Amino acid sequence: MAWLLARTCFPKIVFGKKFSYQSRAWSRGLLTAYMPEATAFPGPRNHQELYQLSVEQADVFWGALARSRLMWSNPFHSVSDCNFQQGKVSWFLGGQLNVAVNCLDRHVHKNPNKVALIWEKDEPAQEDQITYRELLELTCRLGNTLKRQGVKKGDRVTIYMPSCPMAVVTMLACARIGAIHTVVFAGFSSVALADRIQDAQSETVITVNQGLRGGKVVELKKTVDEAVKFCPTVKRVFVSKRTDEKVLMSDLDIPLEEEMMKEDVTCQPATLESEDLLFLLYTSGSTGKPKGLVHSQAGYLLYAALTHKYVFDYHDGDIFGCVADIGWITGHSYVVYGPLCNGGTTVLFESTPVYPNPVGEPINSEAWEWYFNVVGDRKCPVVDTWWQTGYFFTGDGAYRTSRGYYQLTGRLDDVINISGHRLGTAEIEDVVNKHEAVAESAVIGYPHKIKGEGAYAFIVLKKGFKLSQENLASELQSLVSKEIAKYAAPDHVQVARHLPKTRSGKIMRRVLKKIVENKADELGDLTTLDDHDTVKEIIEGHKKLLQKDQSQ
Repeated sequence: MAWLLARTCFPKIVFGKKFSYQSRAWSRGLLTAYMPEATAFPGPRNHQELYQLSVEQADVFWGALARSRLMWSNPFHSVSDCNFQQGKVSWFLGGQLNVAVNCLDRHVHKNPNKVALIWEKDEPAQEDQITYRELLELTCRLGNTLKRQGVKKGDRVTIYMPSCPMAVVTMLACARIGAIHTVVFAGFSSVALADRIQDAQSETVITVNQGLRGGKVVELKKTVDEAVKFCPTVKRVFVSKRTDEKVLMSDLDIPLEEEMMKEDVTCQPATLESEDLLFLLYTSGSTGKPKGLVHSQAGYLLYAALTHKYVFDYHDGDIFGCVADIGWITGHSYVVYGPLCNGGTTVLFESTPVYPNPVGEPINSEAWEWYFNVVGDRKCPVVDTWWQTGYFFTGDGAYRTSRGYYQLTGRLDDVINISGHRLGTAEIEDVVNKHEAVAESAVIGYPHKIKGEGAYAFIVLKKGFKLSQENLASELQSLVSKEIAKYAAPDHVQVARHLPKTRSGKIMRRVLKKIVENKADELGDLTTLDDHDTVKEIIEGHKKLLQKDQSQ
């Protein structure tokens, strides 16, 4: 993180003219103007020297930032205690603070009427604005409600809500009273939700009656009802009202806003150690069983605040918009904790980019030629960027066209070895996707008796195309042979209605891998799978394809 901050803490836009990061011509005043804590550092005058200090005197660097950027109820006595060989990493030992105080109270004292949240609702052209004073009052009401209902410091609270103000209030209320929140992406199924509740051993779940996304109603309360049937630890379910629709309430259910209005607008913040847990967040599960990752109080908050400020060049008065869902770490860091810790105004985006109007299709070559020649006047601006003269390794594949353009083909993580030739499956997919009938594809390597590995292509056809699997296979094999090599042509082509994906849209390649390896009984954890019928259909299709090949 020190490298990232040091490399990005002097964006050219701030100073209005071009600077060289390697130049030693920086003035001491310029350095301290952008990072005031530099006054505590005796030596550095430029980017490189600041970076060297952050590496060679890490405790000096991070200690100064932590003291300056965070509000402590008790100061820390040691900056860090890290031993990576033993897996021991601790920050700001002895320090005590409260994250909600850092994100709300101190800003309310300075500017209570500043807008903290701008909620862009799913309904087009509708928004709500919430000030820091209002956000603090809601947080305190909910914190008191949780305590009255038996939620204690250290308890896990599962949050299953869309990106709405009440979700932010819930996260901050948990932080205020010392409960550990675990936000679950509101697109996950009841099975995926239950799995995370069980793993976290949550006694409390907070949700909404219904969600709205892309103009459609999402029955989140019903999903929670299904999930808690398999979660004996759950003692209470708070239900917030996102819509006016009434939902069935069980003995576990508590109307959230109704209970909050009974509480006072002040709530004593808990005093928490630096290394106490702030939240638990699960991975999407696209590569196996979801893993619960824990984040502590001070280290995480300092990271979120500093990266928000320096990576995104945040300045006081900016309105910061991050469209990530709060169910993911980006939403936690750059929708909630980073902007609010810095006293900024943050945008909550509830909808999707394709509603109410679609974002569009990939531009074709004719449109690009017109855009480049007519609109761009055949001029291609080259941006002089801070990372020169090095290269950033993305892990994506690309090739250079005959006209000098670079075409990105996708990830190169999945490499197969066909008859001694190593190539990325993304390269084959890129060629396959050029076929006029192909809407989407996934190429998987499978064991081959002669070649070692072969390519197996799963294809989703575009609407309106009716092409036999045999004819499609022949055409795709010819296409790949022509554009890559004959050895790269897929041995098998299977047409599927859909590809297996997680709720967040990731193709579950490990599932396809098991199927082509004839290990359909070893698919592993499928709680994040969006459509289980898709997998069943693909397994049946694979069996039929093999039977047909064996009969020939």
